[in-house]
Formats: sequence, structure tokens, C-alpha cells
Amino acid sequence: MHSNDSRHSVYRFGDFTTRTSSRSWSALFAAIALLTGGVAHGQDLERGQGVMDRSRPDYDAPGIRLGSFLLYSAGEARVAYDDNIFATDTGKKDDAVFTLAPSVLLESDWTQHAISITADSSSTLYASHGDESRTNWGFAGDGRLDLFKSSNITTSLGYRDLTEDRQSTNSLLLIDEPTEYDRFDASGAWNYRLNRVSASLGGGFTRLNYDDTPAVGGGSVDLDFRDRDIADGVARLGYSFAAGHSAFVQGVVSDRDYRTIAAGGVKRDSFGYQIVAGWASEISNLIAGEVYVGYIDRDYDSATFDDVSDVTVGLDLEWYVTELATVRAKASRGVPDSTTSGVGGILRSAVALGIDYELMPNVLLHGDVSYEHNNFQGSSRDDDWVSTGVGVQYLVNRYLNLDLEYGFDHRVSDAGSGFDFERNRVSLGFRLQH
Repeated sequence: MHSNDSRHSVYRFGDFTTRTSSRSWSALFAAIALLTGGVAHGQDLERGQGVMDRSRPDYDAPGIRLGSFLLYSAGEARVAYDDNIFATDTGKKDDAVFTLAPSVLLESDWTQHAISITADSSSTLYASHGDESRTNWGFAGDGRLDLFKSSNITTSLGYRDLTEDRQSTNSLLLIDEPTEYDRFDASGAWNYRLNRVSASLGGGFTRLNYDDTPAVGGGSVDLDFRDRDIADGVARLGYSFAAGHSAFVQGVVSDRDYRTIAAGGVKRDSFGYQIVAGWASEISNLIAGEVYVGYIDRDYDSATFDDVSDVTVGLDLEWYVTELATVRAKASRGVPDSTTSGVGGILRSAVALGIDYELMPNVLLHGDVSYEHNNFQGSSRDDDWVSTGVGVQYLVNRYLNLDLEYGFDHRVSDAGSGFDFERNRVSLGFRLQH
């Protein structure tokens, strides 16, 4: 999936239909189950847990105990080849890319309450295009305060210094260097469960600030018109009809306040809401997640921009085909903001399918494919975007992991050839951890 500025998104199913029948998938993975005996190399594995989420004591980082806390540290080095670093359809430029990414995690080991603090950075160096090189960093903290047995309060706080990918939908064509921006996030929620009833009430705040970016041919592009504050509120109510089966309704309101007037004296302020109803948790002993249907609406303060309202249907599911294979399916629909002149929001529909497979206890395979349709409200522009990726991860021991990945992106746009592109990337990574 590609970046979306909406902080609280609800997965929705668009007009995409998979052409592979469920019978074909069942036959494929039944064959895998027969070949592997249905058991992960002699382990007594538990259903309801994805391949990538499973604990592997022989290969998980040991961490360092600091009293009632555990400290984990890691350093990742990656070398990659990118055949279209500017994500253009003509005049493509390729390059070798080197990345170094250290990180630390401190988390509590308490029987009640919880707290975790993370910090990381990522330095990316382009061998032949030095102006593309960047260093990003960030930190975050999460906490949970347990109140009696039926409720808790969760909080999170984070700051990140980021760089927008050249292939982002909102990346401008005439910039000479990647766009840098910073993001501050804060959120909190009260969660309650008693017998069959569950409830959650929370909210979040995001502040985005974009740096001016050098322009092609000299000068700079003033990106203050993208600076904004996003305030969200979320309420959810659920009822469990049986163990592992619950229905829910959820409402989200979102206010986007731009701090600067854009060219032409227009501000992109807007207010929106979404209401959904769905079915959550274990749909069967082999499938977990949730499905839902609802309605989304976003109204813009300026008459320059078209308001957006539509039906939304979505899902977020995991299918535990065997103990060795997990199939992931997601679909979403939302209205991220646009940088296109005359367009306030983009009606974005996306769907993704992924497969994780444990070839050996320390050799993990994954494959992903996604489709995204972006309809730019108030214009004739429509983008179709297909992404695929495959990879293998080799867990050498508790301190060293290796991985090899390949990814392909292809976008076709009605806006013209300047927005179309194809991009191939292959990378080899080394991760040291403790």
C-alpha cells in the first residue's frame, strides 16, 4: 500500500476483483500441507498465529535485561539496485543505493501496565546521484495503563523526520531533490470490555510540516501550502455473540486544518467522517480479522474543491492455510489530501494480497501484490497503480538475519505521460540484532 495521510483509515473494498478462485488457492495450499505433513518441522504450532508473527526462540533477538525492562538494539545494512530512481517514464536514471539503519527498543516486562520507547534512523546514499541521499530519523513512545480488569488507557507519542518517495502520488514533478518533511503524532484511547460488550473512545493529533525544496532549473518550491494539522476522534462499540465472534460499529471524525493559504488564495481545510459496521475477530478457526461496510464523507471549506461522499466496504483478514502458510488480504478506501491544483482530495481504493511461507524454521518466504485506484475529485485524472514484491529471509542465528527482496511498481495515469512510470528494485540486507 502506498502512503496515505489519513491517520484513521478503515479498510474498504473497491472495484477490484481477484481472478483466482478460492478453490484454486485451497488446492495449492492443500498440496503444500500434504508435502509438509501439516506441521512446521516437528513443532507443535498453534493456529491463529501468522508465519511472520510467530515466536522463534532460537532466532529471536535475546535483548539485554535492565531491571524490569528489556533493551533491544539492531543495525541494518542494505545494498540495492533501482532502475528508475526518479520514477519517470522517460529519461530513466538507475543507481546503486546503500542504506544504514540502526534502531533501539526499550520495553517493559511487567505483569500490569506497559511502556515502550523506540528510536531509529536511516541513512540512504546514492552512488551516482548524491542529491538524492538523505538521513531520516525518529522516536516514539507507547504506554498502557491498566484500570481494574475491564479497561485500560493507551497512549502514543512520536516524531519523525521523513523524506517523501519520488513515486508518491503527491510528489511534485518540477522538484530537483526529494521533499523533506517532519511529522508529529499524539494519540490516546480508553478501552473497555465487560462480558460481551466492548467499547473504545479515543482521538489523535498529527502535525505535518514540509520543507521548501530546490526546483529544477534553480530556485526553490515553497511547500508551506502542504503544512497542516489533523485532529481525529474515534468511537467503537462491539458485542460478542460467541467466543471469537463479535459485531461492531465504528465512527471516525477528522478535521484537517491547513496553516497556509495556497496559490490563488485558497485553503484546503476540510472536515470528514466515516461510519462503518462489521464483523470482527475469528470468523472461523482458520481465518481472523474483520470485514465491514459503511459510508465516508469529506467536505471542503472552499468551493474550489469537490466534496467527497461514497459507500465503503473493506476487509483485513489473515487465512491460516496451514501452520506453514499464511495468506493476508486487505482492502481500503479513504480520501487523502491532494497537491494537484483544483483538487482537494483523492478517492483512493486499494486492495492487497500477500502470502507468507515457512520453508524451514529459519527460512521465510513472502510474496505480495497490490492494486490501487486514485480518482482525483474535481478533475479527469485517474491513476491505476500495481505493485508486486517477493522476498526471502534467512535467520542465521539470534544475532544475524539476511534477506533478499525484489519489488516492481507500475503506474498509469490519465494526467499524461509525465505521471506514468515503471520501477524495479532489488536489495540485499544484513541485520545485526541483540
